[in-house]
Amino acid sequence: MGLRRIHGRVFALLALAVCGLPGAAAIAEAPGPLASFDAVIVATAHDADAQSSEVRRVHVGPSGQSSTAIGVVGHPPGAVVRGDARDGVAWIVADEDPSLPDWGAALFEVRSGQGARRVLGRVGHASRPLASGSGSVFVERGRAGSPPTLDEVKQGRLRVDAITIDAYDPRTTATRALYSSDAYALHLAGEHGGELVVYRVAPDGAALLAIDEASARSRVVTALMPFARDFSIDERRGALVLSNRDGADAHAWTLERIDLTTGARTVLHATRDDQPAALALPSGELAFTADGRRGLVAAGHSMAPLGAGFDAPVLATGDGALFALEHREPGGWDRTAVVDVATGRAVRLGGDERVTILELGSATGGVR
Repeated sequence: MGLRRIHGRVFALLALAVCGLPGAAAIAEAPGPLASFDAVIVATAHDADAQSSEVRRVHVGPSGQSSTAIGVVGHPPGAVVRGDARDGVAWIVADEDPSLPDWGAALFEVRSGQGARRVLGRVGHASRPLASGSGSVFVERGRAGSPPTLDEVKQGRLRVDAITIDAYDPRTTATRALYSSDAYALHLAGEHGGELVVYRVAPDGAALLAIDEASARSRVVTALMPFARDFSIDERRGALVLSNRDGADAHAWTLERIDLTTGARTVLHATRDDQPAALALPSGELAFTADGRRGLVAAGHSMAPLGAGFDAPVLATGDGALFALEHREPGGWDRTAVVDVATGRAVRLGGDERVTILELGSATGGVR
């Protein structure tokens, strides 16, 4: 997935974020449907007592939307369900043990014709697995440490856990620890050039790491503020895009691009509004949350395909023609849709349920 330098570029992108300003072309209603596409999603009923989530293949074409169930993952009520998919195989992380609020989730493999199969426990709550092009599936696993003492709490210290990034091989069912750290958090931010990109937050600060998937050698890319999120990979530039708090202004948030070889950082957008989310598109351009919860900006176009609310772009097709977004509005349910970058037209996925899109592909653009 991928994320978010020079002062002239900053001001240009600030202008793009405001509807009606030069360079931020507003999308008008355009005739015709979106291009046909396929997706893999996981859907959970809007019900506090829901005890399962369904993984589906979805096809959207000229005749409408159709879906086929691949498998069902069982879980306790109120579980957080996240996932990734590659080549139609879904990898789902879902809470399974409420007595372990941080490390009580499990990894499930969901294949067409085989349904869902639990493969690993002790996985991080609300974490997202990463299905690698190498065939391995990477997950965040850990064990809770001792609670901080009162003096440590006063000093701003949190509980330090024993955390690993583990690689699971579905061909052999073997698991190996690729990286381990006593930390507050290890977060899988992406994959590039045979390396995992990992965000580490610990008592000594936060940093971006690159970990070689074959040798397990790790290196520090750069130090960061400890509020980073919404990571995606800019493949064209070999960089990570992310959202983070501004280092100089505690009331400001930035979208930044970080070169994964040199650690050089470029601020792409700054705002004193709600923390924005961004997605690096295959073209090298961005889709990101517009200021004031007024939709989003995608490749220089301002749009609000699902109306007022917070839009977080999450995934794009290989050609960048379509991208998926999660739409949140006060007092309403989250909604997931696929949007045409050129026209701003959108198709909502699923019914009256919480939908997370795991894989997205078009006939021409391939899958991402």
